Amino acid sequence: VLQGNGVVPQLSATEGVFGLTLVGQSSAPVNIFLQNNGGAPATLDYFKTTISGDFAIASQSCGPVIQRGSLCTLPIVFTPTAAGTRTGTLQIVSNDPVNPVLAVPLIGTGYSAAPTPEITEINSPTIAAGSTGVTLQVFGFGFFPDSVVQLNGKALKTTYNGPGELSATLDDNAIPASGYGELPVTVYTPAPGGGTSNPYTITIYDRFF
Repeated sequence: VLQGNGVVPQLSATEGVFGLTLVGQSSAPVNIFLQNNGGAPATLDYFKTTISGDFAIASQSCGPVIQRGSLCTLPIVFTPTAAGTRTGTLQIVSNDPVNPVLAVPLIGTGYSAAPTPEITEINSPTIAAGSTGVTLQVFGFGFFPDSVVQLNGKALKTTYNGPGELSATLDDNAIPASGYGELPVTVYTPAPGGGTSNPYTITIYDRFF
């Protein structure tokens, strides 16, 4: 008598946690990572895969098959229909014999108006005079995709990294080549709600050669 274990796919996924999003607006896509930990290819059935709540699959970027030991990303967007905590479930149907319907919890927070942002830390609190190509990592609370970092009241090119982090690139002439002193950094979020954060001071110092 011959006995053995069959080689089968085994699918796992990360949870979907979304940042602060205004009611009626869509969040930036959050990637759900799907991984095939089994010994055979995993076949996804998108026709039977469902998603509930204020969430939607942005694109079927994973493709129909995940090879063994491989992973892919499935982007999900969150569009809250009401304020407060919003939950949903992504149910992924595959040929995984043990878990043919993989349930992935989704959670996000809807806001009827944006809160006033708050800065708690900046990665470069001191910058040499005349510096160019400097990128500030701004940490805090209540950041939205349309929040903008400002240096001394002037808007900077801003990248949204999440509700607690923004990146901002300084213009070539943002830091004077001579002189020293202190400059305020703020974050501005447009209405509804929002406003300008508390100022966070960075120090500009003279270079010594």
